[in-house]
Amino acid sequence: MAEPVPSPAREEPAGTGILLALAAALAAGIGGWSSIVADRGSDTWHAAVRQHVKQAAGAVEDIRFVYQEEGPTALQVADARLLAEELGRAADRAPGVAGELLRLESRARARAARVLEAGSEIATDPRYAVPETGGFDLVRRLNDNRRELPDLLALDPDATQDEGSRLSVEATLLLVCIVPVAAAFLFGALAYGFPWAGRPLVAAGFVFVAVGFAAAVMVGVVV
Repeated sequence: MAEPVPSPAREEPAGTGILLALAAALAAGIGGWSSIVADRGSDTWHAAVRQHVKQAAGAVEDIRFVYQEEGPTALQVADARLLAEELGRAADRAPGVAGELLRLESRARARAARVLEAGSEIATDPRYAVPETGGFDLVRRLNDNRRELPDLLALDPDATQDEGSRLSVEATLLLVCIVPVAAAFLFGALAYGFPWAGRPLVAAGFVFVAVGFAAAVMVGVVV
């Protein structure tokens, strides 16, 4: 009885192992890179939210301080000054005892205004005076008060949010770059099953590896 003739060993196309290893390593590298960029984008978005909250809280506190703490005192100063002036004018027109009483009240109002001035930065700073009305420019005071915290004014949550969006787009594009690398791995696997087409498949696989690598580099540089 004749012994069976062993079938010839199937030869592995040259470079198949290298292609598979290279494709797997490149896919893992791009995937890890994409994950890191995505995490940075998420952290940046969270930072933008915190900046929005901090900026809004700072604005509310500045408005509260100027209009609820400094503003009422400045209003009392302006009221006392105007009343003292009006009483003085009325005293000049009133005869006798009535005029003297009006002068006393005018001087009392003027002293009250000076006492109130001591506790009001707005009333003592000529930059905030509005001579036409006898009042004070609280909007300018609010602007100056906000400038006392330059770090808060330097916050730009919109720009931070835009950076987070850019990182998210970069992470997504990096994931897309894995597609040609995955195709290269597929070509390497097919080269085992179709030895007669092994060389073209391996060659195409290396081309797709190069395309995936170049696309990833371009995303990192451009985006």
